[in-house]
Amino acid sequence: MSLTVPKEPRLLSFDPAQNFLAPIFEDEITRSIWLLISSLHIVDDRKTPKWCRYLAARIRESPPKLPVDLFELIRKANSMQGPGPAYVTESLQECELFVIRMFDAVTGRRPVEYKLLLPGTPEREEYDRNRA
Repeated sequence: MSLTVPKEPRLLSFDPAQNFLAPIFEDEITRSIWLLISSLHIVDDRKTPKWCRYLAARIRESPPKLPVDLFELIRKANSMQGPGPAYVTESLQECELFVIRMFDAVTGRRPVEYKLLLPGTPEREEYDRNRA
């Protein structure tokens, strides 16, 4: 199965600044990782942010020059975290477009766009109707 690149902007029906994600959304690299990973997985309020922060730190220590370099950093983040979530477990061939999108985001070429859908707005009402 290959990973798909999510549509952008990512629609959020909550304000991340008002919950446990506030530190994640303060950092562009970590935020981009979370926005992409959360499009593919059910996210855990403790493990997923920890994994995203860990990967962002590895990216800062060894900035990837190519998408394959980022793929290797993701693999290391999966294995170094110990028990817990492992993200992007497919082969590079199966997730190449996803890894390229993440590479563009974490290198600052094209951060992941997102939009808050605030309660009481027509956009939020439409979003809620479509989810029902």
